[in-house]
Amino acid sequence: MGEYECSQRDGRRSVRLWVGALTASLGAAVVGVTMVATRSYVKAEVRASMMKEQMVVQNAKEFCSEAWKGDKGESCSATKCCKTSGFQCFEKTPGVHGCLEECHPNKGWTCLMPHDIVPLTEVKEHANWRDPQLYCWAVYTGNTGATKQSHELELLQQQFARKVSLFSCESHDVFSDVDAEIGPNYPTIKVDDVDNEFHVIKRKDTENPSWVNTGLFKQVWRAMGMREGTKRSDWVVKVDADAVFVPNRLKTMMKGQALSATGVYIENCKEVQWGLFGNLEVWSIQAFNALLLNIDSCSESIDWVTGTKWGPIGEDLFAQMCMDKQGVSKVQNFDVTTDAMCPGTRKRWGEKTNKKWKIPCDKVMTPAMHPFKKPEEYFSCLDATLALDS
Repeated sequence: MGEYECSQRDGRRSVRLWVGALTASLGAAVVGVTMVATRSYVKAEVRASMMKEQMVVQNAKEFCSEAWKGDKGESCSATKCCKTSGFQCFEKTPGVHGCLEECHPNKGWTCLMPHDIVPLTEVKEHANWRDPQLYCWAVYTGNTGATKQSHELELLQQQFARKVSLFSCESHDVFSDVDAEIGPNYPTIKVDDVDNEFHVIKRKDTENPSWVNTGLFKQVWRAMGMREGTKRSDWVVKVDADAVFVPNRLKTMMKGQALSATGVYIENCKEVQWGLFGNLEVWSIQAFNALLLNIDSCSESIDWVTGTKWGPIGEDLFAQMCMDKQGVSKVQNFDVTTDAMCPGTRKRWGEKTNKKWKIPCDKVMTPAMHPFKKPEEYFSCLDATLALDS
């Protein structure tokens, strides 16, 4: 167990935050777990005679504070949260707090985290302790708009043949904009472009521009709501075809996860403004239902075509923004996936500027690793990481 303690200072009450060491449960020290891990919670004193369980969450980005820079910065005393994923609100001097990735006392900070700057919400229940049920799903896009060959269908077909990745979850589906066969008696679930949104705009900042996928995914989410798997599962897990995924590792992480009344989703990429990266999206069933019921209202308030300063909004960011609007609890866990597309992951591995870095799968035991776009490299990685479970 990792322990973070906020000391008493000037009569303020202290509180201990206990963080479940997820790497220990996986049997290997993959990467250091941040303060806000999946199992993080606190016992906050309500009355002398009773305790109420609370969990650490992160507020929606627009309500949080910018990172502290130099000798000055925006205080996070009131917001209790930081716009950059993985940054935490630390005390600089009594009453002044700033967002830092790491806090160093020798730089003029007390580095305390008094209870009144920790973002907390009440725990309603805990997820299944015994055997969390996963509904895993993927999307095969037939018309990507790109010119470079895609191996998505081939990857999914070979995963199905070996019964690995999403196909070893309790429930699973593959959705598509076209009719295709994943395996014997396993067709894709085709969704139609009823709103004429599948081919609206392409990304311009890539070598192989493809259609922004938000319009397609909105129809996929609606189709998911009709599937039996979402009705009997604890967790809804979106898996990219090129993400090497080991469901049992994720099930171990999700056992007993604290849940708020609105459910939780896992923010999985550190050191970015929006940290839900699409290679492995993990949502509690309550969080999925919040998204499903509000697709239309979120479509009215989120301009995904114009997007942000980084361009149009893809499905993962649209989902994050929509769930934030519904008050779904954002829990940070940067060990659910080792994603070479995530800047914080590359930095932790000493490959910050290497956008072509390949993950050493024989050294990694996270539930997912990404990306491996060709079948040969995909299954080489899968075999290497599964050998660590032996």
